[in-house]
Amino acid sequence: MNFRDNGIASELKFASGTGAATIIAAVTGKRIIIMDVMASAATTLKNGSGGSTLVYAPAGTSQKLGITLGTGEEVYSTAGNVTITYYLTS
Repeated sequence: MNFRDNGIASELKFASGTGAATIIAAVTGKRIIIMDVMASAATTLKNGSGGSTLVYAPAGTSQKLGITLGTGEEVYSTAGNVTITYYLTS
């Protein structure tokens, strides 16, 4: 099955991190689509360490999203413990 069949990306990936760090590194020629964010401590996800804010996740939250980043962009967390479900697309 693929996205067209059931609305779910077939190649979901997971990334997590603690503290201020890059959570998902940029992939040349690909865009990151963030599906879910789970945060056990408050964090702000940004487009790179100095980039614009994508989402603020308060402590103890799980958020269903649908955020598309530009080609070759990364996801950076300012603090906290965070797990992100995502997939890559061209």
